[in-house]
Amino acid sequence: AACDVRGDDRARAVAWLEETASNDDARALLAVLRGRLEDPALAERSFLARYAFTGAADAPRLERVAANAWCLHPRAWDELDDKVCLNDAIAGSGDAALRAAWPESHELPAALDGGAWVVKPRRGYGGAGVELYESGSDVPRDAQGLAQRYVPSQLEGRAWSLRAYLIVRADGVYLSRIGVVRFALDGSIATNAARAVLAKGAPDERDFAWARRRLPGVWDARTWRRVRDAARGVARLARSDDLQWPGPTPPPKIVGLDFAVDAAGDAWLLEVNRTPGLVGRAEVDRAVKDAVVDAAWGLREDVLEELLL
Repeated sequence: AACDVRGDDRARAVAWLEETASNDDARALLAVLRGRLEDPALAERSFLARYAFTGAADAPRLERVAANAWCLHPRAWDELDDKVCLNDAIAGSGDAALRAAWPESHELPAALDGGAWVVKPRRGYGGAGVELYESGSDVPRDAQGLAQRYVPSQLEGRAWSLRAYLIVRADGVYLSRIGVVRFALDGSIATNAARAVLAKGAPDERDFAWARRRLPGVWDARTWRRVRDAARGVARLARSDDLQWPGPTPPPKIVGLDFAVDAAGDAWLLEVNRTPGLVGRAEVDRAVKDAVVDAAWGLREDVLEELLL
């Protein structure tokens, strides 16, 4: 929570951390918020302090994963993680390609016409609180959150979706060419990996290389083009200079982008996740996430496509 605050709230976050910081990472966060390292020995014990004040990025992968969850990023990413704010930002943008890749959506309560709608909480993870309604008239009048036009997304007789990764580094903005293809289980529309783990013990997943082979021609001509356009548009929405980083360079930011793919092969952006899970749950998931984390920290470049904003 302290990572998310800006402006006047920063002083309160610092005061709270001064009273409660009980481990090296908490004390390192306090140093970042203050903008100075008062205990030089802390940089030997905490990756966050070592990176913030010396630029040293040598650390086990799990520590780099944890850095993404610290939310040390511009406030714009917090706002885009909110589905209603994301809808407002896209609707108000002049980015035609991004708007074309975003399904019709309305903040609830709202008058919805016929056809299927998916209702989502403003913030939520793991598919919690997501409901599909066959018609707008079926959506409860007191429903809250965002109603999004349902995008039928079927492959091999099952619902499927894409998890792409947008990476913001000090030297540019990149889209990972590798990502995760997720399939729903037991006739559900929910392709979320967390739900799959709870239901079956392991998610049913492939990678983008599989999808490219499965959709020859279509993937490059339609699907990936829309994923790239949407990722570039989201990165433009998040451009901000409100983060004051005390060290040589700010840490990279990894953002999850979820897409449905319709029968024509067009990708539709469903939501933005500012702190995606980056610890693999199964073989495919683990291989993709490990590569994405390595790429974010400059340990490999072969999986990245630069997005010129």
